[in-house]
Amino acid sequence: MNSGKDEDLWYFNAPAKFLGWQGVVYGGTMDFTMSSFSGDFSTGNMNSDLKIVEMHCAKCATNSGITMSFPLSLTSFNGSTKTFSLPLLETSGWLQDPENTLKTWNAPTRCQFIELLGGLTSVKILGDFTQWYESVSVDNVKFVKSGSSSIPICAQGSPDASVCTC
Repeated sequence: MNSGKDEDLWYFNAPAKFLGWQGVVYGGTMDFTMSSFSGDFSTGNMNSDLKIVEMHCAKCATNSGITMSFPLSLTSFNGSTKTFSLPLLETSGWLQDPENTLKTWNAPTRCQFIELLGGLTSVKILGDFTQWYESVSVDNVKFVKSGSSSIPICAQGSPDASVCTC
């Protein structure tokens, strides 16, 4: 029996070319275009606490891993075709998973964000927005660098930014 509530969320998983060392895009953007062909995107049917993008680095934080997400609430998506341009800066709304359900998600530090970009093992874009069904497409996914390398000198103590003094 279907309760009208999502049991699981689904995501578009970025291919390998988006993974690994992406520190050079620090200060740039993550761009993509999204659209829906069907579904009820009315306010009452939207799941409000979703995260539109989730990035993970398994080797970060001395191999304990870091996950950061960009909240859907900082964007707007109603099913119509929309191009997203999410700033790749720790001050732009990204939140770090505390890995403890008793703690709240908080903004990462500059070093944590750069280290995440320096060792990405997963990049996921949300494809499931409503509490029922929808048909969503994503296209033109890319990291856009802002000018020359934006990695601050204080994060260049190691190739993967795991030694950072920012």
